[in-house]
Amino acid sequence: MTNKEILKILATEQIGDQHELLKIIEGRGYSMTQSTLSRRLKKLGVKKKHGIYMAPNVVQGAMPGLLKRIDEAPPNLLVLHTSPGHAQALAYQLDYISANDPESVTSLTSSEDTGFPEIIGTVAGDDTVLIVTKPEHLRSLKEKISKHWQSL
Repeated sequence: MTNKEILKILATEQIGDQHELLKIIEGRGYSMTQSTLSRRLKKLGVKKKHGIYMAPNVVQGAMPGLLKRIDEAPPNLLVLHTSPGHAQALAYQLDYISANDPESVTSLTSSEDTGFPEIIGTVAGDDTVLIVTKPEHLRSLKEKISKHWQSL
């Protein structure tokens, strides 16, 4: 199993311990010892936060073309469309950036802001992400998300 595949599992599922991750890896037809997995997680920079393994900020390695379309559902909802199977990874990235990017806590009026502090919450399906924001941030958040994923 490649490191990229491990990171994808961590991005789409909430894993609480290494034995749980090993079961998923074995379920996909791979064999790995717990000590090997532990070393790989350390090398990848994976940390446990709030009882869940979290991949390092993966935005730089995000897949181009992940975001297909954004629709507004006024007054305060955005609907993001992805390729099938990618909505959870996209929602995870948005939530991760919002929670962990130091820039995401900057002023909403700052033009240098690269995080998404406007996001109140996300809900992901298979190919669709629902984003909740305040009505006054709907359009600016849509533009900001579009710009962010076009730049990758």
